[in-house]
Amino acid sequence: MKQLIFDIETIGTESTAVCLEASFLVYDLKRDAHKKLDSLNPVTFKLSVKDQIDAGRTVCPETKIWWKEQIKLEPSLAKIVMPSPNDLTMMEFFNALRNYLREEGYAKNDWAWQRGTLDIMVIDSIFKQLDVDRNAFPIKWWDIRDLRTAIDLYGEGASRGYTPDYKTKILKELPNFVKHDARYDILLEVFMLREVGLFETEPF
Repeated sequence: MKQLIFDIETIGTESTAVCLEASFLVYDLKRDAHKKLDSLNPVTFKLSVKDQIDAGRTVCPETKIWWKEQIKLEPSLAKIVMPSPNDLTMMEFFNALRNYLREEGYAKNDWAWQRGTLDIMVIDSIFKQLDVDRNAFPIKWWDIRDLRTAIDLYGEGASRGYTPDYKTKILKELPNFVKHDARYDILLEVFMLREVGLFETEPF
């Protein structure tokens, strides 16, 4: 069984917020259960802020300030907010995500994991602005599972969706780990799902 883990970074907390980047990893419970974290390779799509603003998507001033504070603490995060010639339009993002999921064999009724509820709302909101058939949306809302709930239920000593001492443990496996980088955040989720026993074997 394959599982999709995804994480996005935004400039706001509403479903209409501008999405800076979105990372996805199709995790095969048979193929990937014993792989080292640093050998897993999430795909990251960086989106054009201008394209989204032109389409009417929103920017939260408080979140802009928050990003500036995070970049002061971790300068490498600047690449997430700085525009690039390779940034994708919303339609390019839609097509790139569909192609990635097809290539990885992510199929109907496979589960998708996210932390909380916002990420899929933002992604759905972006795709609703495009002139595409809703049935073509690559991730279905009914396949979504919440990471925090799973970790709290299955993890001994887990709290608020995190396993005990995760900050120290993740650095042992990923010395260059950077919080709020969507790619690294996905690998942290895999690490914790493995810790609580959900991503070690095929349990379903």
